[in-house]
Amino acid sequence: MKEPRNLLKTILGFRADGLGCASCSYGPEGGRWVTTKAQVILEKRPLLIPAIIAAIILLGALGRWPYGYYQLLRWVTCGVAVYVAFLAYAWEKKWATYLFGFIAVLFNPLLPIYLSREIWQPIDVICALLFVVVTFILEKPVEQQRE
Repeated sequence: MKEPRNLLKTILGFRADGLGCASCSYGPEGGRWVTTKAQVILEKRPLLIPAIIAAIILLGALGRWPYGYYQLLRWVTCGVAVYVAFLAYAWEKKWATYLFGFIAVLFNPLLPIYLSREIWQPIDVICALLFVVVTFILEKPVEQQRE
């Protein structure tokens, strides 16, 4: 199953054809695009930025915030969890698909699950750790890179 074009790559400045980025220059290899190390990392690990953002927001929930922060937390966490589950499904990693599908349901902002603050705090920490760990465990399969 081929992965659809990644909107994140477009936002970060990658060319839509996957040959490099708008700020890249031609190298001595006969017209090949020269890419930066950050682009190579994001090519292999497209979950890196969204998962780290979700982890930071989840860890921020340990403080006292207005209710709007927790609504934002639900939208961001649910969205990133759906994205991780989708990529895990495309990469045939069933365990991650089920785990992050469950996290998406847990943080669903449309049909919220109401729990006390004492229950949410450990859940937030565990989910933040899962988002950080998944950035290092899941990487794009080699045959899908540079397609």
